[in-house]
Amino acid sequence: MLIRQEQGKRAPLLKCGHDIGEKVCDLISNGQEDHHHQDRNEHQDQGVNDQALRERAITAIAAIILQVRQRPPEEPACVKPRVHPTIEYELRFPNARRLHKLQSGIGQMTSKIQTKSRNLPPLHLAIPAVVGAWAIAFEIPHLIGMIAHEPAASDFRLFYVAAEAGLKWGWPHLYDPAKQQELSLAFSPGGPAISPAYAYQNPPLLAWLVAPLTLVALPAAFFAWTALNVTALVAAWRLASPGTGFARATVLLVTLAVWPTVFSLERGQAVLVTYALAVGCWWLAARRHEVFAGLLLGLASAIRPQDVALLPVVLLLCGFWRSAVYWLATTVALWAAFALVIGANGVGTYLAVLAWAASDPSYTATPVFAPFGARTSLILGQAAIAVVALAAVWRQRRTFNVAFAIGLLGTAMSAIHVHEYDYVGLIVAAWLALAEPTSALEFVWMAIGVVCVQLPLIGMRLPILIWQPVWLLMLTLRRRRPVLAAAQAIAAAPAD
Repeated sequence: MLIRQEQGKRAPLLKCGHDIGEKVCDLISNGQEDHHHQDRNEHQDQGVNDQALRERAITAIAAIILQVRQRPPEEPACVKPRVHPTIEYELRFPNARRLHKLQSGIGQMTSKIQTKSRNLPPLHLAIPAVVGAWAIAFEIPHLIGMIAHEPAASDFRLFYVAAEAGLKWGWPHLYDPAKQQELSLAFSPGGPAISPAYAYQNPPLLAWLVAPLTLVALPAAFFAWTALNVTALVAAWRLASPGTGFARATVLLVTLAVWPTVFSLERGQAVLVTYALAVGCWWLAARRHEVFAGLLLGLASAIRPQDVALLPVVLLLCGFWRSAVYWLATTVALWAAFALVIGANGVGTYLAVLAWAASDPSYTATPVFAPFGARTSLILGQAAIAVVALAAVWRQRRTFNVAFAIGLLGTAMSAIHVHEYDYVGLIVAAWLALAEPTSALEFVWMAIGVVCVQLPLIGMRLPILIWQPVWLLMLTLRRRRPVLAAAQAIAAAPAD
């Protein structure tokens, strides 16, 4: 093709050369005829003739060049017009443009699908999030109906009537079972009566917190108390929950959906407020605000001391001795204020109510082995568990998150009086444990624990009792750099 184009370009030049050659030949022949004619006229001046010949040749060549320049260029027959490759391709294949548009549309749709798939959360987060959301959606109307129609069939009624008794007859009558029963009859004559298993046994601080709510009816007060507990749980989740974005939302959904949390809200207990104060203590101590950490832990101990019994020792073993000192000072100051407000009669009634509640066989657990009698063996066994847990805290004292989690777990394991809602402490401990690198085996075991805390709902307590010591062993033997960091996998989930 290139050779034909070059030949096409040379054709006009060759033609011009041929014309010039013919003109030169004519000029030469004319010159020769003139030359012979001059010879016959007796050889005139040769120089003049040569000069005239040159002038005629130059004039003829100039005329030929002028003629060539004025002539329009001719397109060689062998050169084809140039066509754009895309136009030539479309001329040869008429459906090419349609196919190209279809291919581009498919490519755009594929890229959009891939982008959306990258934004979807992983299955190990999506499945528990969906299950938790469905459980919460089912529980909300059930809880609202229970509070609206049966508020007296809850533990919150005890807090409410104890506060009413203190406001009506004076705080020394705070623990008087007769006064509590008299006030309870106004709500539901057929409701549960005051008994060793159903009497106000908490420190006075809880009744003082509920006292402002006695200005409204029991259902309204119960709704306000539930809102306070949920707010406390969300605040604790904001401080201690691992992960980011959707992972943290999944942790909140699962926490609100598990049975200990639901049971705590249904009974109107102060468990969520207590553990929120404990989480605040952990958060402040980790940032070296030891004074305020000790104050919050003192408040938690004055509401439900059985849920945070080992945490002051955890602070001391981890080097936060100032927090431990301020916890002790806060606790002593609060109990001194309690004794001053309720008086000697109130303190005596409180101790009598505690002994009355302990006389109920269902108050304490039954030990598996009782070589020293049921009660003594139970106390010794729970004390041994507490010592083992504190030894684990000492081993993990350089990892405050794990040490605090062991303290919460050890408190639940060593308590002699545990309800199902007290297992909320295990959930909070799991938050703190997941904030550190976690092995794959321990991560799976914690997932099994989520199922185990559900089983007391149907009367199966053995699985959670077996699960706790195994997790304590895992936390105790946890390495600084495990093979797999499950908490980092949770944190790597896409954010909202």
